[in-house]
Formats: sequence, structure tokens, C-alpha cells
Amino acid sequence: YALSSPLFDRATLYFDAPYKPARFSIVVHGQGAGRIYIQSATLDGKALARPFLSHRQLLAGDSTLELTLGPKPNPSLWQAPAR
Repeated sequence: YALSSPLFDRATLYFDAPYKPARFSIVVHGQGAGRIYIQSATLDGKALARPFLSHRQLLAGDSTLELTLGPKPNPSLWQAPAR
């Protein structure tokens, strides 16, 4: 699932059968007019290295995705580490 700036401050998805019952919350900080660029993204407090979530991450259990938005792109946000 690709990440982008949401139109809401908070949302919670609830999963049930056939999946393990779980809750996935999305919390957005800094939302406002012109603040459309993701500045940081964490899943359960750990920084995401890429702007994607896997199906497994979404259904892993009670998790929280936190996004911080800003007015300009953060060019270093999704930079992959040198190999």
C-alpha cells in the first residue's frame, strides 16, 4: 500500500474474520492548508524506510502509523541507504 498525505487527522481500521482481530490507526500531525508533503512516517514508533506498507504490516496487530506533514518535500525522507 502506497503512502500519501491523507485528508483526515485520524482514522482507525478494524479487522475481523478471516483475519486476526486487529486495529490499525493512522494519526496525522501538522495537517493544514498547503501542508501536503510527508516529512516523516513511523509505524509503531519505528521510522519507515520506504513510502509503502505491506499487507502483513497492515494486519500485524494493533498498530499505529504516524505521519507528519509539511509545506515542502523532504528530499531525504525516502533515501535508501548506500549499498
